[in-house]
Amino acid sequence: MKMESRKFVLKGPLSLLMFAGRLALWSRNESSPEHLLWLDSTEAAVLLQFSAAPREPAEIAKAVGVEYNSQFQRLIDKLVQHRVLSEDVTDRDEPFYLLYSPGIKKGDTVCLVESDALENHIVRDIANGIVTSGFVGENPLSPGVFAGTQGFAVKFRRDALERLIKLMPWTQPYFDKILHENVARRFCAGRLEDSQPNAFYLNALVIPPGSGTRLHVDASLDGRTTPSLVSVLYLETVPLGGRLYLCDANWPVGLVNPRPGMIVHFRGDLTHGVTNTSSSSVVRLSLVCEQYCLNEKKIGLCPKLELVVR
Repeated sequence: MKMESRKFVLKGPLSLLMFAGRLALWSRNESSPEHLLWLDSTEAAVLLQFSAAPREPAEIAKAVGVEYNSQFQRLIDKLVQHRVLSEDVTDRDEPFYLLYSPGIKKGDTVCLVESDALENHIVRDIANGIVTSGFVGENPLSPGVFAGTQGFAVKFRRDALERLIKLMPWTQPYFDKILHENVARRFCAGRLEDSQPNAFYLNALVIPPGSGTRLHVDASLDGRTTPSLVSVLYLETVPLGGRLYLCDANWPVGLVNPRPGMIVHFRGDLTHGVTNTSSSSVVRLSLVCEQYCLNEKKIGLCPKLELVVR
């Protein structure tokens, strides 16, 4: 099949960098992920055109005002070789995109995604439990980061988990999933002797249409200590926007496409935020648990069980 009759699409999100006034991006070719691809203004415009929908190269060349020739074909070949463009449209719908970052070593656990962690009826029960709890109000978290959002929170120690579940029985399936020892082992090794979190900050997060959150690092328990990991259950999502993006310092490292029933665990020291949702009538609803491995001194300062509402 001739190149001009084939259609290509951007293979997921890109991490664009700017060095000395030039744009660049990392290759997605697994054999050379550290390879940096430099872009001129025309090449950047080409990528932008492919981001909307599958399109033919000749059509793209016309749209950006350049000649479709052998040089343009070589550009397309290069972008396909480095797995930036793809003919497989389904590549764009992956639940999690890991972006190359020089600070992340091969084999490091950045994010674990369970795409279908909980069944639909359990997801509905948890969502209904939040909505009918009587606790939802102005978000108790930082108004600068979470402006316009709603929710409530609970600080608690592991030995108060049973009391919390009695207070909010609809949380039981969620905790059964996120407190699994295999999850903790991936993120908490070396933090405590048994590598198990012993303190938690549970937050029900309601993001109204057209809103999101700013980039931030979680430290909700005492304002200083970062969690070992953060576990998010998505209950209601929107078709456009509302993505979770993760950064290691200033480097983007991943992007999550949330779906109802999905649970995402990510490293607690990562900077993260939520892109603005579409301005439809659908809210974005999630249940978030920051999991901490505290030493004896810090665990003594943590409340056994405290409801935080506004």
